[in-house]
Amino acid sequence: MAFVGFSVAVPGTAAARCAGSTVVRSNLVIDQDGKKVEVAAEQPLSGTCNGNNVYQGTAVSQWPGWRPTVWISENPGDKWIPYRGSYTSPSFGYVHHDTDKNSSSRMILCIDKDGLVICGWGNKWGWSDEGVMYNGAFGTNHGY
Repeated sequence: MAFVGFSVAVPGTAAARCAGSTVVRSNLVIDQDGKKVEVAAEQPLSGTCNGNNVYQGTAVSQWPGWRPTVWISENPGDKWIPYRGSYTSPSFGYVHHDTDKNSSSRMILCIDKDGLVICGWGNKWGWSDEGVMYNGAFGTNHGY
């Protein structure tokens, strides 16, 4: 398949992973050949949405050989922190400690392979070349 690189999608927010004490599975869905295709998903571990400022989640790439990454930023303007899986295993677990102690953050899901990156949230997504920060949709996460 042929790809064209671009770096942004329409900005906005989508569903959260912890919505207070409620656990929500999140995903990244793209348009491929006229069909909606889930390419990545993320979910908090059981017991994570408890207000203790520690987020534990699992992420998965649905495309073999593409590495999943979850990016987290605690406040607008803060640096985005990547939690990366591997190219050889489709899923991975990670732990984020909330440094500002308010159990709230923004999150983006990505997958990458051979310098190409797909990032976004829900059905808002964009292609970018490696090293170009995605500036589109993100999810909000609170109560972890």
